[in-house]
Amino acid sequence: MSLPPLLKVVIASRAEWGAREPKAPLVPVSSSKREGFVVHYSAGAADQTVRQIQNYMMDGKGLDDIGYNFMVDISGNVYEARGWHMLGAHTPGFNTTHIAVCVIGYDSDMVWDWNGEIKNRVASAVKSMYHKANEVMGKTLDLTYHSALAGTECPGNTLRNWVKDGMSNGSVLEVVDGSSGGNSVGGGSGGGGGYPNVIYRSVVGQQRAVNGLGYSPALAVDGIFGPLTEAGVKWLQREVGTADDGIWGANTEAAYLAHIGDYSGGETSVRSVAGQQRAVNGLGYSPALAVDGIFGPLTEAGVKWLQREVGTADDGAWGPNTEAAYLARIGQSEDSGVVRSIASQQRAVNGLGYSPPLDVDGDFGTLTRAGVEWLQRRVGVDDDGIWGPATESAYLAHLGHSGSGGRGSTDLRPVSYQQRAVNRLGHQPPLDVDGVFGPLTHAGVCWLQRLVGVADDGMWGPKTEDAYNTYLDFGARLTVDGDFGSATVRAVQEATGATVDGSWGPASKRALQSHLNLRGDAGLVVDGDFGTASVKALQTYLNRMIGAGLTVDGDWGGATTSALQRALNLAKF
Repeated sequence: MSLPPLLKVVIASRAEWGAREPKAPLVPVSSSKREGFVVHYSAGAADQTVRQIQNYMMDGKGLDDIGYNFMVDISGNVYEARGWHMLGAHTPGFNTTHIAVCVIGYDSDMVWDWNGEIKNRVASAVKSMYHKANEVMGKTLDLTYHSALAGTECPGNTLRNWVKDGMSNGSVLEVVDGSSGGNSVGGGSGGGGGYPNVIYRSVVGQQRAVNGLGYSPALAVDGIFGPLTEAGVKWLQREVGTADDGIWGANTEAAYLAHIGDYSGGETSVRSVAGQQRAVNGLGYSPALAVDGIFGPLTEAGVKWLQREVGTADDGAWGPNTEAAYLARIGQSEDSGVVRSIASQQRAVNGLGYSPPLDVDGDFGTLTRAGVEWLQRRVGVDDDGIWGPATESAYLAHLGHSGSGGRGSTDLRPVSYQQRAVNRLGHQPPLDVDGVFGPLTHAGVCWLQRLVGVADDGMWGPKTEDAYNTYLDFGARLTVDGDFGSATVRAVQEATGATVDGSWGPASKRALQSHLNLRGDAGLVVDGDFGTASVKALQTYLNRMIGAGLTVDGDWGGATTSALQRALNLAKF
């Protein structure tokens, strides 16, 4: 028996369907970057719950969260997944630009048995979400489906033909956004209301701040982040002197508070903000501060509390006097270092060739002090054994990492998160997660960039972020070493639909030839003889897909294998 037609679409929030917290904070995407709306299906049982799909994607595929922006079941119920404004993990190369809606079920679950047409509730739910997406983004998004963007059967014949036909079936209904904007997954507390980075300021708080600076016409304080609120936030950002990207992140929060005189902004020349937060917590501050590297009013209050505890002026600025008083309080010599963790100092000393190498044990004793003094003489500063700002600057300059590039880019991901990301991909030795962007972190980020297939400039920008997430979500996670070994063979077999056994035989070669014909229009004879013509087709395809810059000479050497590995890691093969 069929259900009655839908009267309106209500988006169930993550809390309502019992979502797990993401493994890591998700990345916000400005409305201005959204270009399309892509339809998927789950290709699984229609009675699967959203939580079961989330568990599979997080535990089985290793994603940080469920990959789609919204889910729809065959009864037309809609569920918030990553929401309107968070980077997805659904379609390699289109996660930033496209909002993905996934219908739960197989192709046969989408149609009526009696007439073969798409079920009205499914059609109305997805069609209404497309129109709601246009409203939220303030523009008409390109309508598409998964197999138009990648080599896949998704979303099955029924949904694919329906989308290609312009969503002719189904009604456009009112969408009640029970998710309060669909964005309570940015890493802060749930229900933050309608936009990313609510860990810094809720949407209502952003709207009030914009109005408070005199924006006209004043925004409706409704907690919904639509195009009018985005325009207001951009206006505020220009007023306070920060980049007008429409995303209220750490820089906007700091600039806004400085503009209205709410707090000092913190002092980081002696100890990083994350280091200050850990120190405050270590003395028993309650409630404990979030160690997020953001110097907001709560951190300032915590630092002032610590200053009173250690007997120095409570001005909220962690300068040399606070550092000395704090170290005296916890029983450490002031020699223990102030800009870089002790273990990081020891690695830096060893990295310049000190002999015998220091034990990297985090203990600042006489041997470490002697090593730091040696390094200071080497880089041309006073050899007082204290790693302060002058030593840090001279050390970075000595390594060639001074200037804007040497401090990294933190617009998308704080330094501590970059360090965790590098470690997550297996960098050895692991980086200290201390929020300090020194040469070791710079080298680690460059290593990660080479691994995920982007320019290794040490700057964590949008290309690195997108490539990193694609690598985790869909990539083969190969070591890019130019060695066509069993791991690479298996990845090629999986990508081309061959039997995955790690053996490079005629069947696997035929599968690759067929793949190049289908995806690269190569026109090869599928005979299992992977000769010069096939290698040239492969090289041409890699140049097109990832800009590999290979010479198309038909010689399958290390450069071609490395490019193949990068393409597989980027899920662009």
